[in-house]
Amino acid sequence: LSPVCLGSLRRAAIIIRGKIEGINKRRSEAEKIIAQQKKQIDGLSRIITGADEELKMQTKHLNAVVNEQRVLSQQLVEKNEELGKLYETLRLLNSMFKKGELAYKDKTKARTELEKATQEMQERLEEIEMDKEQFAQLKAMIQEMENELLQEKLKVRALADELQKPINVHRWRRLKDTESKKPFK
Repeated sequence: LSPVCLGSLRRAAIIIRGKIEGINKRRSEAEKIIAQQKKQIDGLSRIITGADEELKMQTKHLNAVVNEQRVLSQQLVEKNEELGKLYETLRLLNSMFKKGELAYKDKTKARTELEKATQEMQERLEEIEMDKEQFAQLKAMIQEMENELLQEKLKVRALADELQKPINVHRWRRLKDTESKKPFK
C-alpha cells in the first residue's frame, strides 16, 4: 500500500471518524432528545392517566348528578301531582265549607224564626192562661146565671101553671079589691 494511498486512507479514516464522531454526537444528542421525549411522554402519559381518571370521576359525578336530577324530577312530578290533589281536596273542602256555611245560616235563620214563633206562642199561651182563669170565672158566672135562669123558669112555669089552674082565685080578687081604694104613691 502506498503512502499516498495510506495518506488518503488516513484522511478518509479521519473524515470517517469525524463523520462517526458527528454521527455519534448526533446519536447521543438524539438519545438525549429521545430520553427527554420519553420523559415528556411519561409525564404526558401520567397527565393523560390523571386526566382519564379525572374524566372517569367527572363521568361518575355527571352520572350521579344526572341520576339525582332524574330522581329529583320524578319527586318533583310526584310532589306536583300531590299538590294538585291537595288543591283539589282544598277546593272540595272550600265548596263543602261554603255549603255548610249556607246550611248553617239557613238553620240559624230557621232557629231565629222558631224562637220568634216560640216567643209568640209563649205570649199566646200566657194570654190563654189568663183567658182560662177568666173562662173559669165566666163559667162559674154562667153556671150561676143558668141556675138563676132555671129557678126563674121554674117560677115562671109555676106561675103559668097557676094561671091556667087558679087554685086560689079569691086571693087575687081580694087583693084587687083592696088595692083599688088606696091611692098610688
